[in-house]
Amino acid sequence: MNSRFIAALIALLIALEAAAFGALSAIHAGVPMFGIADPPTRTVAAVEAAGIVLFVLCLGAVLAKLRWARAAAFIAHGFAVAAVMMGMANLALAQTPRSVANDYLYRVVLLVSLLMLVFLLTPAARAALERGEPRRPPARTP
Repeated sequence: MNSRFIAALIALLIALEAAAFGALSAIHAGVPMFGIADPPTRTVAAVEAAGIVLFVLCLGAVLAKLRWARAAAFIAHGFAVAAVMMGMANLALAQTPRSVANDYLYRVVLLVSLLMLVFLLTPAARAALERGEPRRPPARTP
């Protein structure tokens, strides 16, 4: 596959993950969405807001073709996996309200984040994201 297509696909998935974290953050801030109406949980909403920031920074790095885009993607997805696992643990321990829709949303975000972590290890993802910043010509001294 073409490296540009793969980079665009990665960017699209990162944008969707940022949107999913936005939805989860809104839900945990008390905004009803997707049939989920949880009472506000500030700590969880704050963790998800941090995930949004990481995904947006990662998306910017991918779109700008920065040298560190792949590292940013690893960090954002690693954070997402850890955050979702903690959220699922809280649900399992009955520390936060539980709903079927919330369970599915967590599982989808976890699955996509894990798949992206695995995909980022492939040569195709490496080639698409490690293009690096364009080199500038050396400055000429008079």
